[in-house]
Amino acid sequence: PHPSGSALTYIVGDAAELVGSSDGRYDLVYVSSFHPDELRREGLQRRTSPGKEDFSLAIWPRGEEAYHPTLMSATRLVRDGGLAIFQHYRGGANVALDPHYLADVQWQFVAHGLSLLEVYAFAVSPRILLVVAIKGSLDDAAALSRVLSTRPAVKEFFGRHPGKWRKHAVRVFSAGSMPRSERTCLYGWRTVHKIRRALRKLVHRR
Repeated sequence: PHPSGSALTYIVGDAAELVGSSDGRYDLVYVSSFHPDELRREGLQRRTSPGKEDFSLAIWPRGEEAYHPTLMSATRLVRDGGLAIFQHYRGGANVALDPHYLADVQWQFVAHGLSLLEVYAFAVSPRILLVVAIKGSLDDAAALSRVLSTRPAVKEFFGRHPGKWRKHAVRVFSAGSMPRSERTCLYGWRTVHKIRRALRKLVHRR
């Protein structure tokens, strides 16, 4: 609590300046839809899209850093063992199809002392993501994943979809092992999106 007695303190200002001036160590840093980050990610993918007007065909350019420098600077405020949660709606990579995006996320996180813990996407919109990382090693992530496996599964998260679609979240990455039934469902989900992508490519060739 703030010394004034208020439970929350609101700060209005530039995100980069706030990150640069803060010296706190927090249990959690949560960022939702940081627009410069989303526009940067979208721009990188549009360069790879065979149909410039159809962003659905875009694939993440391998080896690029997934997150804006301001977001990665914010992760230094997380204490060891704390969490960084990034949620984004626009310009996300299609994790149902992309073969290397999450590997690039992990590479960037490790360079900042983080390890990818879990990633969720909407079943109907695999570019809308909820990405969770722990401030720690890959072993730390695996250990926490085992703890989380005993908790209720994440079935929905906030997003810009009508209510019922928010109840169809798919876990696309876990630092630990996923149950066989969940892996089977994930395979089927990815197959459906691959078929949809193939059909869109046919439309663009006409």
